[in-house]
Amino acid sequence: MKLKNLFGLVSTVALLAMFGCGGGGDGVIVAPPKAAVKVQTTGVPGGTLVGAVQVMLNYSSSKYTISPTPASGINPDVVASGAGAGSLVTANTNTAGQLGIGLINATGITGNAEFATATFIGVIGKTPAPGDFTVVLVPAPEVFNNANPSTQIAGASVTVSSVTIH
Repeated sequence: MKLKNLFGLVSTVALLAMFGCGGGGDGVIVAPPKAAVKVQTTGVPGGTLVGAVQVMLNYSSSKYTISPTPASGINPDVVASGAGAGSLVTANTNTAGQLGIGLINATGITGNAEFATATFIGVIGKTPAPGDFTVVLVPAPEVFNNANPSTQIAGASVTVSSVTIH
């Protein structure tokens, strides 16, 4: 009788070792990749402070998503950074593949500097790449002078300064 119980116990342990405990999978949780995209102003003359920026960023909607923006316009995945720290940043995520970013700063930020970072969530199974993000040139990015907020700064634009995949 004891031999029969021992055989049953060994058989059960062997089956559990071979097939697991029914939890499925290999126990590894795969987190989707993230892409931190930083944007900066360019072409701002020395000594000129930027009071506002409006830009549209294209991204591959088959590879990335971004949190929907609530009615307040404040999206936790799009934040002021670099020279833009302390600014009000709003986001428009209404169209897949496009992210509208707006920045306002009452005292002005130094020109030709990073002003915002957007964090995108990658789609598992897709290979993210820095080239997946571009600034839309039509309509052109708008960079406004802090001293005269209704005046665009001639020659100023916006570019993607860096993309960090993690």
